[in-house]
Amino acid sequence: MYVKQIELENFKKFTSHTLVCNRYNILTGRNNAGKSTSLDALRIVHDVLRYVSRRNASRVTFEGEVCAGYEISHSTIRLPIRHLSKDYSENPAKIKVILENDNELIIILDEAHPIKAYFRLNGTLTTQGKTLLKEFPLNLVVVPTLGPVEEKENYLTDKTIHRSENTRTAHRHLRNILIRKTADQFEEFSRIVSEAWPGIKIEKPEVGLGDDPMLMFFNENRIPREIFWSGFGFQVWMQIMLQFMRGDRTSTLVLDEPDIYLHPDLQVILIKMARERFGQIFIATHSSAIIQKAKPGEVIEITN
Repeated sequence: MYVKQIELENFKKFTSHTLVCNRYNILTGRNNAGKSTSLDALRIVHDVLRYVSRRNASRVTFEGEVCAGYEISHSTIRLPIRHLSKDYSENPAKIKVILENDNELIIILDEAHPIKAYFRLNGTLTTQGKTLLKEFPLNLVVVPTLGPVEEKENYLTDKTIHRSENTRTAHRHLRNILIRKTADQFEEFSRIVSEAWPGIKIEKPEVGLGDDPMLMFFNENRIPREIFWSGFGFQVWMQIMLQFMRGDRTSTLVLDEPDIYLHPDLQVILIKMARERFGQIFIATHSSAIIQKAKPGEVIEITN
């Protein structure tokens, strides 16, 4: 089940904007046109669905219709709620996502009040969170902000890494995340990384002795190097592939401007791998290499 349509009202750049979605969506447009804004809406949806997975709803009336509803703290959303409304207006911002089965999730974002989320489901009225997600089965894999690997990284607690793993701080804990993968998971990670980097073999991280930092080596043409000394493009590629491992054909990938970090040849490999692994993708990009690989109807120009 994938996203059929995204509707935004009073949300950041947009007074009113509708995105009719395909299975593969390559968002293009000028700087500051609203490509990342469209993906931000899906980031908020991801955080709301994560909240719903742990809690039941209340039966409420929204726009004259009885449905399942939630009041959600601002702290649940990883994006700051302040200034989400267009031109800093006092009116709330609104996100509506419609799936292929025509079930809807509406999110109301108001700086002065808790976030409201409403599920409008065809022929179904339930307040059970797990049942709601069965009727609204959107599995989003949102690639977080990418950054350089830390030079010195100490072994941290499971709780700390669980909180960080798929957030904007994940790049600071790459060794900690990878050391917790099973042998099969790490082998898959090493394999998909190496698909784009022939001659490179990655070794699983090691815990340092005493207070020494962790180490993680890769062999390039049989010469071992610690990953901190690899190029930024390789560090970013490892992080993207780690996120790709979370997805499958039932998942929707959300990825913002991978062309900032990657050579055009790697961009082409990336889009090919995304098509093979995910059932639906949303990628915002300026890359001519990625756009040229798109099929008719897959490129969506964002304007405002």
